[in-house]
Amino acid sequence: MATRILPAVGDIEAARALSTLTGQLPGAEPALPVGDSTALLDTLARLAAESVDELPEVVLVHERIGPVPALDLIRDLVLRFPAVGVVLITADTSPGILTAAMDCGARGIVGVPLAYDALAERVQAAAAWSAGMRRHLGSGGGGLELYG
Repeated sequence: MATRILPAVGDIEAARALSTLTGQLPGAEPALPVGDSTALLDTLARLAAESVDELPEVVLVHERIGPVPALDLIRDLVLRFPAVGVVLITADTSPGILTAAMDCGARGIVGVPLAYDALAERVQAAAAWSAGMRRHLGSGGGGLELYG
C-alpha cells in the first residue's frame, strides 16, 4: 500500500526540497504542498468529508507554516484527524522542541536541512502508526469517526 503524504510548507524553497525528497521515498504518494495552515485544514476536512480513507497517512508540517503556529496546528490536526500521523519539519531539533512537538501529538521531527534517511524514517514510522490507529479506531464496528 502506498503512503500518502501531504506537506504543509509556507516557504517555496522548503516546499521544493520537501517535494523532491518525498517523491523519492519508496511507496510514497506525495501530494502537492499546501501553503498555509488554513489550506491544510480545509484540504483535510474536504478529504474527510468524502471518506476517511481519503485522508493522507502522513502530514508534514513545516515550522514556518502560518497563520497558525506549527505546534498549535499540530495539536489541532491530531484532535480533528486522529488517524493521521503528523511530523514536524524544523531547524531546531533540540530536546525541548522534540518534547513540545510530541506533547502536541506529533509522531516525530525531521531536521532542516532535510536529509533523505531521516525523512524516510519518520515518514515510515508515522505511516505505520497511522495504519495502526486506523485499524484500532475502525474496529469499533461504527468505522472511524473524526472529531470537529
